[in-house]
Order: sequence, then structure tokens, then C-alpha cells
Amino acid sequence: MARWLDAVQTRLAAILESGYGTGRTVTASAFRSRQYSVPVDHPEYPLDEIERTYEIRWGGSADTFGDRNDYSGEASEDVRFDLVIGYRYDLDAPAIAPAATAGDSATQDASRKALDDWAVIKRAIRWTPNWAGTIVYGCTPGAAAINDRGDGVLFLRVPIDLSLSFDPATVWDVS
Repeated sequence: MARWLDAVQTRLAAILESGYGTGRTVTASAFRSRQYSVPVDHPEYPLDEIERTYEIRWGGSADTFGDRNDYSGEASEDVRFDLVIGYRYDLDAPAIAPAATAGDSATQDASRKALDDWAVIKRAIRWTPNWAGTIVYGCTPGAAAINDRGDGVLFLRVPIDLSLSFDPATVWDVS
């Protein structure tokens, strides 16, 4: 990963995993990062490790203000990533399956749980003080989508745009 995004990913992980932040936080230890070499939504990802496991997939970047001299002054960049979080709703996921609301399926309950989690995460990542000390000055989440794989597992996927401001002289590293 580009050196200039290391601190951003580290802070994002802290917000998601350790309750980092002030005022608007995510419960510590509620989520964990992907631990295996395959994507979290890949069929080979271990089922017993999917529940509330997240993955950050960097998607691209664009200059915020068009042409600029990248070797002097301050630069602004928008970067996009997808946040993907896995949920289980099969019988081996007691955190979700037994709590089914009367008349609702476990799939619907898992979908609601994913969207409830997203509401908390969204508040935390949009809260500007949680990004203090990083190059992030804005966060714009896109629409959350749920993909049900049909085998007792579903995934929440949200595109997120971050607005960054940095000194280009300190971030370029081609080593």
C-alpha cells in the first residue's frame, strides 16, 4: 500500500476494532480484520471466521482540485475504498440465528444486524475528531448494499470516499 495511506488504514482499523475515538465510537472487539489470504467474501474463507470480519479494499484516487504541482505546497486527494463485512445467519451463528424476530427469517435478522452495525460505524468514521492527527479531513460513505450468498452468509459492502490533505514532499516513496 502507498505509504501515504498507511496511517489512514491504521486509524480506520483502530476505529473499527478497538473503540478508538471520542464521542462517536464502535464497540471495541466487535469487529476483526481479515486474517486469511483470500477475500472475506470468497467461498474458501473459513465459515467460522466470517462473523463481523471486515476487509478494506482500496479502489482508486483522484486529485481534488485538478492540476497542481505535486512537489510544493499542500495537495488534496480523494480516495475510495470498499468496506466489506461478513455476517453468518446459519445455525452455527448463535449471535444472530436464535434472536429471530417473530415472523422474520434469520436472513432478515442478519440483514438488519448488518445495517444496525453500519449505522454505528458510519457515525464513527464520519465524526471528524476521530481522524485528528491524520491526513483525512472528510469522509463520505456511499449507499450500503447487502449481498446474501445463500449459504448462511451475507456481506455488507459500502463504498467510502475519504478526502485527504497532505504535503506531497512527505508522501512520495517509490522504494
